[in-house]
Amino acid sequence: MIQVPGTLSIKHVHGSRGVFAVGDLVTDVGEFKIKDPLLDQFEEGKYQGRFLISNISPSSYFFGGKVVIEVRAWLADIFLDQADEGPAEPTPVEPDPVDEPVAVGLAVEAPVESSSAPSEPVALPPIELELVTDAEKQDYELLGIELYPVFAARAPIRLLPEVGREQFTRQRLRLKEVGYTFDPLTKTWQCPATAGTVQ
Repeated sequence: MIQVPGTLSIKHVHGSRGVFAVGDLVTDVGEFKIKDPLLDQFEEGKYQGRFLISNISPSSYFFGGKVVIEVRAWLADIFLDQADEGPAEPTPVEPDPVDEPVAVGLAVEAPVESSSAPSEPVALPPIELELVTDAEKQDYELLGIELYPVFAARAPIRLLPEVGREQFTRQRLRLKEVGYTFDPLTKTWQCPATAGTVQ
């Protein structure tokens, strides 16, 4: 893995399965296309910071009668210093990354600089769950044993895109429904009553 400073421009695209986010990462070592469910949490805009790249590979897809070739990077993590949210320029329709074949890339191995980035939020200790209503049961099924107690307490929460894009999108939408907002600098979802108290 390598960690590089750069600027990530994120835009939202309307695809066949709904809205998803894509990014263009400009760094000193090159410019890369980013298509990762992690970006779906971010609003459109430009984000400056350090980016931990785990993989770089060429990628191509056939869409709209054309073959599109791009150099793609996979992000292991993002450490932001500045977020300038705002609408991006309109772009042509792109295929949803879920519909593209999986590409095998080149893993990038290099020393990772130490950072002062915020540590991962600590989940609340396990508790005896008493799920009474149907809504509580649905939230528990959606978020799981680790995230549900944090959600029920309306504490700051960090979603993990490893659960799969569809599940990740459903979790994101549920957080928005109950009043959570995404803080791009800490990569956590905050409820207004607990904003600023990252665990």
